[in-house]
Amino acid sequence: MDSEQDISPAVEEQKPPPLWNQPEQDLANGNMQVDDISYIPAEMKRHLEFIDIKQDGRLLLGASSLTTRYWTGDVWLFDKASDAPDVGRFTAARETESGVPCGAFIDGLGVRAVVGQDLGIVEVLGWEAAEEGTEDDRLLVTHGRSSAGDGAVLTLDTLSPGSAAGGDADMEAVRAVTGSSDGRLHVWDLETLVAEVCYPGAHQHSVTGVTAHPSLPHQFISCGLDGEVLMWDTRAAKPATRLAGGGGDRPLCCAWSPTDSATVAVGWESGRVSLLNAVSGAETAAARRARPLHRLRWHPRRPWVAACGDQTAVEVYSAEQKLRQLHCDDLHADMVRGLAWAPDSDTLYSCGWDRAVLSRTVG
Repeated sequence: MDSEQDISPAVEEQKPPPLWNQPEQDLANGNMQVDDISYIPAEMKRHLEFIDIKQDGRLLLGASSLTTRYWTGDVWLFDKASDAPDVGRFTAARETESGVPCGAFIDGLGVRAVVGQDLGIVEVLGWEAAEEGTEDDRLLVTHGRSSAGDGAVLTLDTLSPGSAAGGDADMEAVRAVTGSSDGRLHVWDLETLVAEVCYPGAHQHSVTGVTAHPSLPHQFISCGLDGEVLMWDTRAAKPATRLAGGGGDRPLCCAWSPTDSATVAVGWESGRVSLLNAVSGAETAAARRARPLHRLRWHPRRPWVAACGDQTAVEVYSAEQKLRQLHCDDLHADMVRGLAWAPDSDTLYSCGWDRAVLSRTVG
């Protein structure tokens, strides 16, 4: 890592958030005066974009309407992963003003999640069980929302809270990092949804992936369509260091191993899955898929990484010394976009543009 990118952190002035959308029938009638309210969707959008599973087994699902007149989205919460995507079994949901390419549960804030929208909105949603004797509330409530700039929020990851042993003065803070199609990176305080740091020129093209260090709250990696894979340290005056890139291939996703902080998986436009040393940037192993990658997801306890992309196949690789294929299936009927491991087993869940949530046991 001998070449450094000099990007000084600067918190940008927050723009007023755009107005809420009304249901499609209101827009079709020409009523564009909208109120600051939200809606439980009548049905789930077809194109499932992301999936995440909380430690207690709850499942979060994001969907977008990519081929209809109004490019809206919705977010769904299920008490059990096996209930998704049955809308008759959902716990809570809400419609969003635009598509939702990314989202994740937030540890430490109850049943809350952070999602990114195509309109450039970052939003914290939450749900609490209704008290006995009160009306059942099945709406995901907004706990905070902010604008991340002029581009769509394409990728996000929650940051580690840190530890006292690591000398982190604000170890109780709950943060996330987001990347947008305008090349910006933001680090958010998720309790206030204020951008602590903004890197407006982080990448010269769309940011396609971000991944947080498994234990350090100030480090993360990003990749983009400018071909660069960058390591970031928010404490440094020169926060970005180049890990990889510069060739003809472009990185589309990245994932830091939760069991080995020296290993980062990167998925490329050519279909290559590579393992990079997080210190030197050297490629230590690689495997080849047929089509461009979209998402990588590490098993929380094993050196296994799952991959999906612009095809119907889901693959799992063992990352011990070299990348060896452990599992491959072709269960989906359209492109796979989201992956999540069950917290207490070797079961891998996936979602895709066929409106399906599927599971398989690996090993």
